[in-house]
Amino acid sequence: MERKEKMEKRKEKMEKRKEKMEKRKEKMEKRKEKMEKRKEKMEKRKEKMEKRKGERWMGYSVT
Repeated sequence: MERKEKMEKRKEKMEKRKEKMEKRKEKMEKRKEKMEKRKEKMEKRKEKMEKRKGERWMGYSVT
């Protein structure tokens, strides 16, 4: 009987650990997605700035 209980407890612990790991993975995925979006925004902003810089240098500005 005791052996069975120990096995059950061990199984529960393992399941909890698995759940924690999955949650951590999900958090990491979300963080990665946020970082990617931020990078894309930065790239777009850089491109805009470069475009504007070039236009100003040429002597006219386009809004």
